[in-house]
Amino acid sequence: MSNGRLASISGLYRAHAQASGGANATVTPEELRLAIDGLHPSISASGFLKLGNTDICWYAPRLIRADTGEFSGKIEHLTTLQGSPLQMSQGDKLTEVEIAVSLQMNGIPDFADVRFLATGVLKETRHFPYASPYFREIELEIDVLDGLEPILDFDNNSIQPVTIDDLGILTLKDIYQNAGINVKVPPPLEFGRIAIGDATRAAAEGDAGTWSKAELHQAMQKWQKDFRDTAQGKIWLFFTTRYEKSQQPGMMFDFGAADFGAQRQGAAVFLDDELLQKYEQQAANPLQGKAKRRREAFFTAVHEVGHCFNLLDKWQPVNGAEPWLKHTPLSRNPNPPEDAKEKLRFFSLMSPVRFGSSDPNQFFSECRFEFADDDLQFVHHAPSFLVEPGGAAFRGSQAGAEPDSSGFKLKVTGFRSRKEYAFLEPPILQLRLKNISGERKQIPDGIFRDDLLMRIFITKRGEQSKLYRPYVRHCFPSTLKPMENREVITESLWIASGLDGWYVRDPGDYSVFVILHLPDGMVKSNTFEFSVREREPGDKAIEERWFTDEVGRIIRLGGTRDPDLLYELVHLALRYGKRPFAPHLALALGVALAKKYKVLESSQDKEKNQRFQLKPLAAELEPCQDLVLPSLIEASQVERIAKSIGHVRLKRYVIELANAYADEYKINDSIRFIETFQSVIQSPEAPKYLHRCWIETALKETGELKATLTSKK
Repeated sequence: MSNGRLASISGLYRAHAQASGGANATVTPEELRLAIDGLHPSISASGFLKLGNTDICWYAPRLIRADTGEFSGKIEHLTTLQGSPLQMSQGDKLTEVEIAVSLQMNGIPDFADVRFLATGVLKETRHFPYASPYFREIELEIDVLDGLEPILDFDNNSIQPVTIDDLGILTLKDIYQNAGINVKVPPPLEFGRIAIGDATRAAAEGDAGTWSKAELHQAMQKWQKDFRDTAQGKIWLFFTTRYEKSQQPGMMFDFGAADFGAQRQGAAVFLDDELLQKYEQQAANPLQGKAKRRREAFFTAVHEVGHCFNLLDKWQPVNGAEPWLKHTPLSRNPNPPEDAKEKLRFFSLMSPVRFGSSDPNQFFSECRFEFADDDLQFVHHAPSFLVEPGGAAFRGSQAGAEPDSSGFKLKVTGFRSRKEYAFLEPPILQLRLKNISGERKQIPDGIFRDDLLMRIFITKRGEQSKLYRPYVRHCFPSTLKPMENREVITESLWIASGLDGWYVRDPGDYSVFVILHLPDGMVKSNTFEFSVREREPGDKAIEERWFTDEVGRIIRLGGTRDPDLLYELVHLALRYGKRPFAPHLALALGVALAKKYKVLESSQDKEKNQRFQLKPLAAELEPCQDLVLPSLIEASQVERIAKSIGHVRLKRYVIELANAYADEYKINDSIRFIETFQSVIQSPEAPKYLHRCWIETALKETGELKATLTSKK
């Protein structure tokens, strides 16, 4: 195999854009990626460019080489860092690129000068020093269950007859280096028969016989060095026994519901899997059997690591990664057409048995140990967010997906006519789904509450887009409910803060859009733009306390009964009661105070061997009165608060507080909450964005509650 050197000029060129935003601002590296020659010449280029406050990923898939040695071509794709379409005026849209590479005396590239044009007019020039022959670099951390051997290489000549060209000894490192990815494999002394890094980590971590996806994810969190739930340039590869389902020699397990954060950072190879045993048993002799078993394990290891780079099996549909990853899905037909066989590479199919071949050698005689052209296109040129482990979700960011023909319309709006929010005020948006298919449709029950069905992207102008990650994930049974034609479902949308801190914090311009996964496909919302006003005098004294994880969680998750926090935050809510941010905190605290509550405390009961105990707390209406009564019994106050927290969220607070007050025999107050709320949403002054269907549903729901409470008087 090659030593991994790609070519004379292919690889990564990197410069730095000027920092903006003050002394503490991060300098964003600008990049040029060239795939011109070497083992996999696609004669293409891409890169990242920072133009003022706009971050651009560009891609020129077809370059032409001039007699001078320079390259030029059309820029066919412009996207954001997340791969979503970029909106630019026609005069500013970059359409062509010209690239000139200069070499050192030893033939190694020195730098590339690049000119960017818009319909023939020069717009930008860049000087990119040569950085690396590799497009990506990743650190591979390897753990192996005691008694097993990690398979990171394979001697192709060990199987007779040799099924493909004489490639000699194949290694995982060489295969990825030849694909343009520098996978840093640790030396053998750092992994072995006991998991690396800790000699006490023996094989018996629970029942090591079989592994579930959840157990693998927990093992990664425990065993990986410096595990973090974010992209950090690492992949954890675990060699172990068997998966809980048979005929599964490996898997990239770090995706979907088993983890609730960054994805594609962990993979496993199951060395005792039924398929691997079958290859060994069917061989003509034990030596050939062991070689064939090793070949499949090696193939699996390369394959699963590839999934960590967001590469897909060819039978998987592409979601959200276009234009960066396109392929014609191959079927699982046991007898594929000849043109499909010619395309067999690492991601054609997982194993020869699934391909339908009764003889494993048939698969490998038609499948080369390399990546297909579309896979190389993706790892070379797609935005880093889509490729880097820990970045976009598996099968794409979904950011670039265009609305499909699912028959739905998804709209994001605000709860006020002006798309402007005060500093410190959490923006609460409205999400509205409408069935426009012309027929009844089936949708998941709790569609807006099941976080696995929805992705939210938030962008502050001049900064990288962020994928919203909630404090908690809600998963609902996969039951469906009917949605009539023209029916509308409305929900409030919290975007201010989450696991990564406060997404909307500093003054400036922001934009939000949402991707929703439905049984008939994905639907993408409009892009809702809004702004945050400048600080007011005295805000600096508040913001240090306001923009904390504690306050974000308390508002989003519904209050606290921690006595120290409660005293401080009730005081903050009352002191700044007329500021737009205050009702968010006051109502969250009020709901927690008005209801019976439970807290988990340390226990000293050694006889029962209890470390913790549940302590019930009674409702405390006295401090709650000052927080919520003035806000919910005067129509003018309710209208003011609704413009900030939104009518959908306000209805939820009204119902919770009405029930809580009724439990404490304050039924008259409960009814006043409901009546005031009903008068506001029926008022001629009610905002036009309140859809008639939502108003009717809200009146019915609160009316039924009022009738129930009235009967108890």
